[in-house]
Amino acid sequence: MSGLYLALCIDDLALAAARLGGAISPCVVVDKGQVIAADPDAEAMGVVPGQSADTALALGNLRLSPRCTATENSLMRATADWAYRHSSWVHCDQERLIMEVGGSLKLFGSLDTLWQRMQTRVLQRVGRCRMGLGPSPAAALQFAQLEWQTLDIEQTREWLPNIPLHSLPLDTSLLLKLQGMGLKSVGELLALPTADLARRFPQALLDYLHRLTGRRPDPRPLWSPAEQFDAWLHLQHPCRTSTALIFPLRHLLEQFEDYLKARQLQCTSLRLGIQQEDRSTITVDLDLGNGANHLNELLEPLKLKLPSIALSDQVSDLHISSASFQPWQANTGDLMSPRHHDTEATLLNALRARLGDDALQGLSCTTDWAPETANRIHAYGQPSRGEVATTLVRPTWLLSEPRPLSEDELLGLHPVRGPERIESQWWQDKGVRRDYQVAWHQGTLMWVYQDLRTHRWYLHGLFG
Repeated sequence: MSGLYLALCIDDLALAAARLGGAISPCVVVDKGQVIAADPDAEAMGVVPGQSADTALALGNLRLSPRCTATENSLMRATADWAYRHSSWVHCDQERLIMEVGGSLKLFGSLDTLWQRMQTRVLQRVGRCRMGLGPSPAAALQFAQLEWQTLDIEQTREWLPNIPLHSLPLDTSLLLKLQGMGLKSVGELLALPTADLARRFPQALLDYLHRLTGRRPDPRPLWSPAEQFDAWLHLQHPCRTSTALIFPLRHLLEQFEDYLKARQLQCTSLRLGIQQEDRSTITVDLDLGNGANHLNELLEPLKLKLPSIALSDQVSDLHISSASFQPWQANTGDLMSPRHHDTEATLLNALRARLGDDALQGLSCTTDWAPETANRIHAYGQPSRGEVATTLVRPTWLLSEPRPLSEDELLGLHPVRGPERIESQWWQDKGVRRDYQVAWHQGTLMWVYQDLRTHRWYLHGLFG
């Protein structure tokens, strides 16, 4: 299988998930009563993975953090999404990630640049990792686990025979058999005739060696970006107030920002789930109008909405999800008078968060000629169906019901424009047939009409 592959073995995934939830150093992560990860401060106290939780507590003043696989999965999905921005061949398996980088060298300039981008990203968002480069996915993974690092492609091929057999993902019984024959490296094993290998050992060993050396394809499930965003965060220190959730929410929204930018999308609405220790869940739906894809545009409306949330117990988990997207459209600013990015959208989102999703409404014209049904109210910023533009003179204030005019009022009218005939829905009993005029009456500009069916006059609107 020809190509060049980069593998990452992420060592601090459990620690990163605990730190996102608020764990402080010395940090020890436990699962089923056993230590699975410890930061350098905890290791300096003698805590090592594999110890029991009781042993770790006896070594010093520690606060153990329970493992949160949901947060770990969210971090790995975000890392795989980042890798997918650099390569279309990405394989993600628990705490290991492999990506094909040979086809991406021209895009990113050099192998060193691509290596540094991946390493910096993982160190910033997750933590320590081991990286390896190889001519096949299996070889890259082996070099990463052994911490054999080089950017020389030819050297990776020279290292293949030196891989120790005890590091291969083989059954223990098979490794003991190879050790009993005095074989210690892949090169010594490959020196044997293929026919002897096939006769003495299972076919699975020969297949793995061929995948390791690139002689045979190595099909693996490839990473496919999710159609919707979904991320969890377990809080190591439960929050007692809703406003204290802003800091952990920032971490989730940073993942969401990367998700949107990788796909060149804007989010039009998202859902925040707040899980409390009494197992109740508060759901907050946030309408973002025309869309947002920057961290501050996502966080600021939540800052305004959080103080109004009443908690019944301490918050233990946060969940953000969204499936409402639209293509991102870049706005080209004026070179001579630069402006901040879309201040109108930011203001509208803040008003929605403070006043409620239904507080902002828009008014548009429809295809109906009857004035009382010619306008339609809809959510502000969203186009209404059947919207049309009009240049006709219409009052700013339309009465809810036309008011009959008295004889004295008719005598005081002074027409200034019209008449304009409106006939609509003539095939129905409620159809209209009217002659409208703009007229002055005691200093007020009015919109009046005569019903051609009854010949009576009505006031229908006032001009501001």
